[in-house]
Amino acid sequence: VAYRMHEDLHKLHHFNYFTVDFNEEFSGLYGGVLFTQSDFVVAALQTIQKLYSSPTKVILIGHSMGGLVARSVFVHPEFQYDSVDLVITLSTPHNAAPFQFDWNIHSFYSEWDTYVRSNPKIYEDKVFVSIGSGIRDTM
Repeated sequence: VAYRMHEDLHKLHHFNYFTVDFNEEFSGLYGGVLFTQSDFVVAALQTIQKLYSSPTKVILIGHSMGGLVARSVFVHPEFQYDSVDLVITLSTPHNAAPFQFDWNIHSFYSEWDTYVRSNPKIYEDKVFVSIGSGIRDTM
């Protein structure tokens, strides 16, 4: 489908998509991986922005702990705030991880909580959509 859309140059809108595969890393078990994944997503966003002649908006979509990584880019010091307006998460444990095996997971959640408290307008400037739920999937 994407290839056919690309071939049809007469369309008014062009849609590019990029994926990040974390190779099933155990981010739900070891929180240190979440920080590394966040660094990688920010670097990928910077690379994607370089592909375009003018700044381009990106939509982030993340599943499970990947939803936390998508959300965490706003906390990252090298993140370009205006590059993302929409974050969609699927079955993401926003409130707390189902199991917190190490301090890094707690720290990862705490960074977001601290960021939101000091930047309450983020929910006015950006759109966060959470799909799917569970006992710990609350926003």
